[in-house]
Amino acid sequence: MNDKSLVSGRVTQKGQVTIPIELRNRLNIQEGDRLEFKFVDNLPVINVIKKTDLEDVFGSLKLKSPVLNFETERKVAKEALGEKWKNGQEDD
Repeated sequence: MNDKSLVSGRVTQKGQVTIPIELRNRLNIQEGDRLEFKFVDNLPVINVIKKTDLEDVFGSLKLKSPVLNFETERKVAKEALGEKWKNGQEDD
């Protein structure tokens, strides 16, 4: 598809649009992606918002404390539970 090509889609009664394959390929639109429709200087603009998987955001949150391995987490939990029991506190 060159820049002078005209591609068109069809709008259904429900407002759904079929995006021609040439345009999907050129804009790298995949299943699950979202489209943002807005006006810039009174011209319609469409932005592709890529689908986000859990793997895409893994590690993006900052933790207050370091992540411990399973055995260490288990040991810390047992010690905390033991302290609660020793101090006569009810289990939450």
